[in-house]
Amino acid sequence: MKVRDLEGAHLDYCVAVARRGDADDIIWSRTYERYFYVVNTAEPGTVAHLEMPKFSTDWEAGGLLIELFHIRLEPTKLNWAAWEWTAWIKVDEGDVDYAEVDAVDAVGRGKTPLVAAMRAFVASRLGDEVSLPSS
Repeated sequence: MKVRDLEGAHLDYCVAVARRGDADDIIWSRTYERYFYVVNTAEPGTVAHLEMPKFSTDWEAGGLLIELFHIRLEPTKLNWAAWEWTAWIKVDEGDVDYAEVDAVDAVGRGKTPLVAAMRAFVASRLGDEVSLPSS
C-alpha cells in the first residue's frame, strides 16, 4: 500500500513498525479493529496485549515523534477553499534547507498535521510503499 494512502489504525501500525524496526510483536484484533502490542508478563508463558498508541490522532503520541525527529509542518493551500498539511523530515539533520524538497528524506501530506507528519515519518523509515499484515 502507498504510504500517502495510509490512515487510521493502519497508519498507526506503520508508525509503530517504523519506530521499532519490526512487527513481530504486533497483532490485529478483528473484534476491536485495532492493533495491539504483545508483551511478555512477569509470569512465564503468559502475555499481555497493550493497545498501540494512536499516533495519527493523539497529539501526546504523534506530537512526541514530531518533536523528537524534527518534523516540519506547514499548511498548504490546494485551492480557494481547501487546505492540507505538508510535513518534511530529514533523518540526518544538520543544515537542511526545507525549501529544497530534494534535501529532505521524505514528505507526507494529509488533512491534519498529525496524519501528514506520520506519513512522512513512515516514508522516511520504510519507503513509499509498505506491506500490511493480512487480517
